Amino acid sequence: MNNTQSDRKLSKSIKTIRALAPEDIRIGDYVAITQLVLELPSFFWNDATSRDPSTPVRLPWTPGDGGLPRRVVDVCLPFVFVQEPDGRHSTLDTRRHRLARLNKRYARAALKRMAQDRKRRPKAGEESSVC
Repeated sequence: MNNTQSDRKLSKSIKTIRALAPEDIRIGDYVAITQLVLELPSFFWNDATSRDPSTPVRLPWTPGDGGLPRRVVDVCLPFVFVQEPDGRHSTLDTRRHRLARLNKRYARAALKRMAQDRKRRPKAGEESSVC
């Protein structure tokens, strides 16, 4: 197999996320939070810039659990109701959360492995049998 053929085969096996506009989010999608937007009052900055004190400062932040698959249960923009990997549910606000659609095969495989890890992990209060 030459380089071109192996490159094509590799590119078909690699999946990438797709950033979503809020109106493109659908029930049943698997999404991940790629960025959080934190808004702080501009008076937190004591600098000489000409910031209007009533205008918030928006700070983008990459969450530590980026890539964690969540399943979309319902959508009522700007809110997205999702099921977390541990089975709990939460609401994401698309004004604060930038979401990306995950490949279904990737999301299902990740959720399956995470569930297996939770079953193996000792529960709080239980002692492990380490000698």
